[in-house]
Amino acid sequence: MRVPTELLLNRLLDAPRERVFEAWTDPAHLQKWWGPEAFCNPRCEWESRAGGGIHVDMRGPDGTVYPMGGEVVEVVPPERIVFLTRALDAAGEALFESRNVVTLSEEGARTRLRLQVIVSKIRPEAARHLAGMEQGWAQSLLRLDALVWEPLSDRELVAQRWVPATPAQVQAAWTDPRRLARFWGPHGFRTTSEVCEPRPGGAWRFVMHGPDGKDYPNECAFVEVGEDRIVIDHVSAPRFRITVTFTAEGAGTRVVFRQAFEDAATCRLIAKFALQGNEENLDRLAAEVAG
Repeated sequence: MRVPTELLLNRLLDAPRERVFEAWTDPAHLQKWWGPEAFCNPRCEWESRAGGGIHVDMRGPDGTVYPMGGEVVEVVPPERIVFLTRALDAAGEALFESRNVVTLSEEGARTRLRLQVIVSKIRPEAARHLAGMEQGWAQSLLRLDALVWEPLSDRELVAQRWVPATPAQVQAAWTDPRRLARFWGPHGFRTTSEVCEPRPGGAWRFVMHGPDGKDYPNECAFVEVGEDRIVIDHVSAPRFRITVTFTAEGAGTRVVFRQAFEDAATCRLIAKFALQGNEENLDRLAAEVAG
């Protein structure tokens, strides 16, 4: 069996760099995403300073615990983290050692994560652990993705959905006025656009017709229209900003819908109906691109 000794992964995350850095350096966050799919971490100790200790007990879905020790080598907020990890056997001895270098760079409002792993001091019995290293890290970073999609403040609502279409196909539904009107709004609503100009600075005035017969006029402005990102300001009351991103994931696209309000009180008020409404909006989007 060929044992991998080096790994390099890149991932674009839909979150500010400070948020991603926090997810890597706060043990409470690390505990939620560290490890492959279906693993959990009943013990997660991580001192985010040079010389700080690391101890994580990963528990697999079959109940097996995989202990890991190590130490932090370097922390440069919010752009670089270097740390050593050692997979431990039942006696607490290292099966192998990994030097892990995480670099975070800004790409607009997103973060480019680069992870380099170099393995050394490998004992023969470590081969089965290392065979799944790349898959394990890839699944772990997907879990990190899910964590940073959570609301970043008490002024924000977030919904996300994987849809079986390419980012270009999803973006096309958002930039075609007729298609946008077809899927916009919760179940049972229909939308009539008076003006829809999906370009930076373009206006979008529309009326949502509710299943109760009431009409809800809205006025918006397109702020940004890109291949993988659209930003819309809702300029009539209540004021908020919608940021929707399209990221390729497997054979489809991860759509993240963020709704940021001017204050927390308004967010709490709107959340009573918007949380479900935003999910239903994504249901209708998925149906639109699938059809």
